[in-house]
Amino acid sequence: MKSTTDTQDQNNKSKPKKNSNTLVYVGTIVILVLTIIAFVLIPSVSAPSSGNSSNFTFGYWKNKPIQYAYQNAFFNEVARIKQYYEQSGYNINSNPYFSFQIYNQAYQNVVVMTALQEMAESYGFSASKDYINKKVTESSVFQENGKFSMRLYQNSSYATKLAIYKEIEENIVRSRFLNTLFAVQNSSKEIEFIKKMGQKNREIEYVSLPLSSYPDSEKLAFAATHPEPFRKIKLSRITFSGSESEAKNIAAQLESGKLDFAQAAKQYSVDAYKESGGAMGWKYYWELRADFKEIKQLDELFTFKAGTISSVIPSSTGTFLIFKVEEEMQNTDPSAPDFIKSITDYMNSYERGTMETWLLNKAKLLVQNAVEGSFEKMAKAENLTIKQTKPFPLNYGNALNTQYFPLLGTIDTTDTPELAQAETNEQFLLQVWSIAPGTLGEPILLGNNVIIFRVKAETIQEADALAMLDTFYSSVIQQSIQTDLINWILSSPNHKNNFYKTYTKLFKLNS
Repeated sequence: MKSTTDTQDQNNKSKPKKNSNTLVYVGTIVILVLTIIAFVLIPSVSAPSSGNSSNFTFGYWKNKPIQYAYQNAFFNEVARIKQYYEQSGYNINSNPYFSFQIYNQAYQNVVVMTALQEMAESYGFSASKDYINKKVTESSVFQENGKFSMRLYQNSSYATKLAIYKEIEENIVRSRFLNTLFAVQNSSKEIEFIKKMGQKNREIEYVSLPLSSYPDSEKLAFAATHPEPFRKIKLSRITFSGSESEAKNIAAQLESGKLDFAQAAKQYSVDAYKESGGAMGWKYYWELRADFKEIKQLDELFTFKAGTISSVIPSSTGTFLIFKVEEEMQNTDPSAPDFIKSITDYMNSYERGTMETWLLNKAKLLVQNAVEGSFEKMAKAENLTIKQTKPFPLNYGNALNTQYFPLLGTIDTTDTPELAQAETNEQFLLQVWSIAPGTLGEPILLGNNVIIFRVKAETIQEADALAMLDTFYSSVIQQSIQTDLINWILSSPNHKNNFYKTYTKLFKLNS
């Protein structure tokens, strides 16, 4: 395909185009830093031995395995990221979580590179041999005193030269593909439209009804009509992580009296109650149900008499549970000192909708009162604090922000934390920007708060305040495309992720 090989090779000899994207080049792909959510405890960041690595596949892109092997792309990404952290002043061997971070980030980078390579080739992107050879002579591996060294080149093994050639070829192809993909042509009219939109700013004042303000009287009323979750029973428990047959053997010895339950818990259990001999104390029904694979076994447990030892029960996490009933089930007891807290915890976990609906209905009545009277009187009567925002534009999801500063502005939530989710709530933004200043909006749920707000004012800022859009608009659009592309690749059904399983196995063998 001439348009993507020889023609582009000639273009590379001339001055680069103004809109050429340099995010991707030989040796690296700059990928947005991916947040590492999970960590495992690893003693240090050390490369697995080359003898073991050839058999370790961390995942697949389509049918192509993502493997860690000496001096392959995965190996080089790990080395590059390690070097980045070290040059940034981190002592990577002092933190047990760095290893997982580095290898996982490297793995994700290689998945993205592999996917981009496959897509580039499928669209006919390629590079001429002459251009690749030219770039090979510029490789740092063959440089001596700032120039290409024929001695270093000739002394390198065929395998090394082939690997460098292949890496450069793939990087050129990926670079061309991404430069084409990210070649966003900016319209001056589009930027002017965004500027006009950004010139309008609005301020709102609001009060909030937090979920924590849901009254105890309503909680007690809920428990009275839904008593089942608030039954309680006093238990001891053994959580066994071995096989089911081993767990049944322990249960049989407990039943026959050959084993004391408390001693067995200290010897075999793997949960937080181990040291107390398995003693759990009083537990509400709802607190236990997440542990059970089958809820009917929990129901059965609540029918047992004091002193009864249960059969082996499979847990929801793959372990096996053995219970001893210390005191049999008691029905709902509103006088219990922990009862209100238990209802609160239960409703926060399983009945948020009930609390949200109640607060939204209350807020609608307050809005009606404010319309008939005033916003200030309503707030004072309910002992609610009125807060006010700084002027902000319409910038859904802070889409037009750079990593370091906003191009349009944003809702400053420093003093208004209840609005932390406002930027991504379409219903909220639609109301703020469609009602007239001085008007009350419909109550809206934002996170853990129901918000009652009024648009206080609309202001127009000077166009000069948005001059940064001219410089950074295309970069923000490219960043958005890049983020979407990376997220699509990593979440694609074409990506089979075995990272955690393989990583754990790999370091276990090399520890």
